[in-house]
Amino acid sequence: MLLNRANLEIGALCSDDDMRFNLGGVYVGPEGQTVATNGHYLGVVSACPLPAEEFPSGSGYYPSDEPLKGFIMPKQAAAAIAKALPKRSTVPILSAAAIDVAHTNVNGEIRVHAVGPGRDMPGASHYDKILGEFPDYTQVLPKGEPAATIGLNVDYLEKICRTMKRCGVTGGVKLEIMARDGLPDDCSPVRISAKNDQGQEITVVLMPCRL
Repeated sequence: MLLNRANLEIGALCSDDDMRFNLGGVYVGPEGQTVATNGHYLGVVSACPLPAEEFPSGSGYYPSDEPLKGFIMPKQAAAAIAKALPKRSTVPILSAAAIDVAHTNVNGEIRVHAVGPGRDMPGASHYDKILGEFPDYTQVLPKGEPAATIGLNVDYLEKICRTMKRCGVTGGVKLEIMARDGLPDDCSPVRISAKNDQGQEITVVLMPCRL
């Protein structure tokens, strides 16, 4: 089973609360999906699309047909593996890390094979699992059809959030889909508003983008 950079970087959403140790790691599910949450927000990344059978076996890695038993990977481990992965590679499969399923299923540690600094071929690393139960995140995911669907540019969202923080907004912000003719659609603008620490109203209107 492979994990790519997206599967690992989702660990930025893990909890920093030591009392909630089971939320302090990335849940790696049986299908290869990864999940992170701090109880206030939750992120899910689907399985890496690269074929595990193409991962080089020089480091002792061999793909397994054995189903993975879900486990919690410490966020520090996820960050270390992501940092070691090459950001660019002429061999796409080397931009992912391979989980040794057979070893990881029966041990309290995770065996990961990945290219690291100064290595041309993958090497094996070991990390302790976080013991405990990860919450059933599927109960949190919204079900049914959405009331409206719009696309938003992630770079614009980041810039707006950073700007609002610089303008003194420290709490929450309100997002409103501004309906046209009474009904929202995929062309409806989004109004983002909040009050700063001086009581000033900060309002930004973000136009949707095509997905």
